[in-house]
Amino acid sequence: MKTAGKYTSVGGRVLTAVGLVVAAMAITQGTTALAASVSAGQTITTSNLGQGSSTEFQQAHGGKCDPNNDGWHFIINGLSAGDGTTLDATDLPSTISIKFSDGSVVSGAFLKLSGPTAHYLNNSDHQADNVYPTSASLTFPAVTDVTAYTNFVLSHIPCGFPGTTTTTTQPATTTTAAATTTTEAATTTTEAATTTTQAATTTTEAATTTTQAATTTTQAATTTTAAATTTSVESEAPVVTPAAPSTASQVASEAPVLTAPAGSSLPVTGSGDQSTLLIVATILFLGGVILLARSRRPQEG
Repeated sequence: MKTAGKYTSVGGRVLTAVGLVVAAMAITQGTTALAASVSAGQTITTSNLGQGSSTEFQQAHGGKCDPNNDGWHFIINGLSAGDGTTLDATDLPSTISIKFSDGSVVSGAFLKLSGPTAHYLNNSDHQADNVYPTSASLTFPAVTDVTAYTNFVLSHIPCGFPGTTTTTTQPATTTTAAATTTTEAATTTTEAATTTTQAATTTTEAATTTTQAATTTTQAATTTTAAATTTSVESEAPVVTPAAPSTASQVASEAPVLTAPAGSSLPVTGSGDQSTLLIVATILFLGGVILLARSRRPQEG
């Protein structure tokens, strides 16, 4: 049992080590290439030319036309200078050399320096025929502050080159309508005052004088026996009218409807080979850890 535990421990360590190595390989494949260092007088060449046919060239560069810099447009980007120095046009050559598929060699003139990117342009040679560039080279001056660069490539081809579609972006047009103000004349209505005069009414009543003759009446004594009269007052009981039963209105309460936002997906980056390597590395590493754990458990017998 001790021998089996020993082998299990060794196997676990081996699998763990292999898993770490595979993971390191996957990470290394995903790293970005560093800028290439250069020195004064050094010559560099483009990295995206060398197609063997016009068809291949069209597949690689067709349709990439810049109307604002029409022609064979080359760039060198990622330029960096030494400590305490600043890049300017004097750190770069005034022209580059361009070789075409018909064997001709022409130059491209320095166009501008935009941050760490230098631009070169040839707008006079092979602009509309089927002849395409196969390579281009740039030689740094004997005195330059440039110490490194990232890429030297063909950026755009002439708009008149066969198979090229020119895309023109129209400037945005803004139309502002003049504000219109309408003022209505004030209207004043005056109503005539109406006066009503009511005639005074006087009522005169004639005085009436009534003369009544004196009357002497002699009345015999009369004895009157009145029968007792019992008056029964009937009391009516109050009438109570029951109120109509009230009807309660039932209010239906609707539960709020919750709407969950649609799930969003995150972009997936990285190559499939790296993902596969990382999965294999994870499996190997976990297998090694499990074996190590089993080897350290107390053995029976």
